[in-house]
Amino acid sequence: MNEFARMLANFDKLPTEKRLEFMEHYTVLKNEFKVISEENNILKKGLSEVRRVSS
Repeated sequence: MNEFARMLANFDKLPTEKRLEFMEHYTVLKNEFKVISEENNILKKGLSEVRRVSS
């Protein structure tokens, strides 16, 4: 189990400093996921457009 998963599993037992560290990591990951999702949607739209034009 990686450190992130271990922290999540024991979040309520963590000291405040570790909780803040976890939340910072979580926020970064959430933001990165949002960007990746937006990029994925752009690529899907582009692919749909290519398919539409090609047919």
